[in-house]
Amino acid sequence: MPTTTWAGERPQILVLGRGDAVPEVRAVLDRCRHVGRVDTAERGRTEAVRGADLVVVVVDEGEPHAVDPVVAVRGETDCPIVVVSGPRPDRFQVFDAGADDVAASPIDPAELTARVAVRLARSSHGRDEVRHGALVVDPARRVVRLDGESVALTAKEFDLLEHLVRHPGQTFSRDMLLEAVWNSSTEWQQGRTVNEHVHRLRRKLGGGWIATVHGVGYRFDPDAR
Repeated sequence: MPTTTWAGERPQILVLGRGDAVPEVRAVLDRCRHVGRVDTAERGRTEAVRGADLVVVVVDEGEPHAVDPVVAVRGETDCPIVVVSGPRPDRFQVFDAGADDVAASPIDPAELTARVAVRLARSSHGRDEVRHGALVVDPARRVVRLDGESVALTAKEFDLLEHLVRHPGQTFSRDMLLEAVWNSSTEWQQGRTVNEHVHRLRRKLGGGWIATVHGVGYRFDPDAR
């Protein structure tokens, strides 16, 4: 399992929802205590997420979707969000709402705990500011500036841009980007998810930053700007 180095206290994991009523999640709570400090809260108390290093949102199987609780949590924090949902969650909508990972029932506690550890590791390492000419990406504050002006991005638009700017000139296929940014694959999501987010980034940043490599995928190309 990936480990995370933290200065001071161990990371705070908050389970939001009826996690104590779901047997698989009860097992996850026990295992996650090896990764960090674990608290629980009712899902309506979104203010409880402030100060958390990662939030696990538990969605009851009978609920129509996980979008609303993810939006509520994302409105309070920029920390990673892992969703535990029913057997067939609408992953595209959940990811677009700001979730970083989705685990569908039936839940393997060991797998979900590993996902939590991976997200904590990714959120704690490599958070230095990245500059390419007039474009500045600040992962710690989740801020993007272009020519000194802030650029408003959704959570996944930011994650995709950060991944690309950290690997300038490297070409990524849609499958590679789904795995790296969405922790998913074409078995769960269509490649159009990547296409749509690239289109949005180009609209907000202007042309020249993200190049299309026909038949392959995309690459960040600051020299073409």
